[in-house]
Amino acid sequence: MPKSLAAIALIYLALTLAYAMLIPPWEAPDEPAHFLYVNTLAETGQPPAPSPPQRNSFWKEGYVTSVYEWYQPPLYYALAAPVIAANRSLALLPSFSGFPEINPPFPLAVPLFVPLPFRFTEIYLLRILSALIGLATIVTIHAVARRLFPQERGLPALAAGFVAFIPQFNFLHAYVTNDTLAILLSTLGMASLVSVALASQETQRRAWAWAGGIISLALATKMTTWFLLPVAGLLALSLLLTKTRKQSVLLGDITLFGALALVAPLLSWLVWPDLLERLFHSPQAGGFRPEFASLGHFTETILPLTLSSFWGRFGWMNVLMEPNAVLVLDGIGIVGLIAAAFFLWKHWPSLLFGQRLAVILLLLGFLFVSLLFVVFNLTTVQPQGRYFFPALATIGIFVALGWVRLAGRWRSWAVWLLLAGMVGVNLLVLVRTILPAYAS
Repeated sequence: MPKSLAAIALIYLALTLAYAMLIPPWEAPDEPAHFLYVNTLAETGQPPAPSPPQRNSFWKEGYVTSVYEWYQPPLYYALAAPVIAANRSLALLPSFSGFPEINPPFPLAVPLFVPLPFRFTEIYLLRILSALIGLATIVTIHAVARRLFPQERGLPALAAGFVAFIPQFNFLHAYVTNDTLAILLSTLGMASLVSVALASQETQRRAWAWAGGIISLALATKMTTWFLLPVAGLLALSLLLTKTRKQSVLLGDITLFGALALVAPLLSWLVWPDLLERLFHSPQAGGFRPEFASLGHFTETILPLTLSSFWGRFGWMNVLMEPNAVLVLDGIGIVGLIAAAFFLWKHWPSLLFGQRLAVILLLLGFLFVSLLFVVFNLTTVQPQGRYFFPALATIGIFVALGWVRLAGRWRSWAVWLLLAGMVGVNLLVLVRTILPAYAS
């Protein structure tokens, strides 16, 4: 592992574990429901039964401590359940014994639950697992950036570090949620498709096979990963149209990819025959609501909440970063993306065919993630920036590309100054936002 990546990894782990320890159990979106799914699977070997629909505010009538994530695909929970089962078998840490009471002033005050004295219980094992999954995402983004732009010194470190030090990324990987595995497998899925685009004729079949296996796992994790299928389909179509390989050979590779991509979903369906019914009868499957398609709803609700929560909205989305910290991160992201767009426009003809195809794939990934976000927010109000995190490889690589090209020969200084600034924002969040919110 390069020294720069090792340093980023260590700082990321330190920050994320600090979030995990400072934020009390259950004080994160849907953590109780995700944990209960894991708990049910660890105890019974079966996913939870469907829970009653929400009939009031989520913190009333016991809804927040119900298994309302019952409809989720099983892979994340199958990975987490052995951790809980092993802890209970070995009696290492105190086991789950119930939830605290709801804090009466909520939602006008933080936290959601009545504070309890700190105890290092088994939930922290799953929070540590989340942090490690996030580390794998960061390493993957570094690898994709290095493979795609090998001539751009400093770009892999900045791409990986930019993602690693987004406060919302640290927060998300500090609690129990299947988003962590969905983001990792989305990133790995995009990395595998980029590898297909960059592969030689001799290695393309192996690249397609790896892509099929990884995307298979992604599809069995969360519906937010399903954008990988149209991206893969368009990649296959582009290769068929450009005729860079013998058509029969390429069709065989694509068929192999398709067969492998179906393995994990089919296994999930065989183990749990009601899986499709679960997926398409989720609490969010409420149908299109015309009032959500208005311009006013977009500008007054969707856009501001999405932008702020992409960088950091903590607790149950009610603990906000300081506005100046958000402005710093806005500046880093926007300047990098604009500079990257200018560079790609100017130097597009000089890129190799595989590089151009890989860049298009990354952009398509972001486009389809955005479309899923729009569709989701036409059925329910969920303007959360984390729904763009399956496309973090695209965002991180392009922000980094813009900055290293802007910095020129000063890029080494620029990379570490930018990352130091983002680490500083994270420390500010911990000291000025998280600690005051949860100090008992």
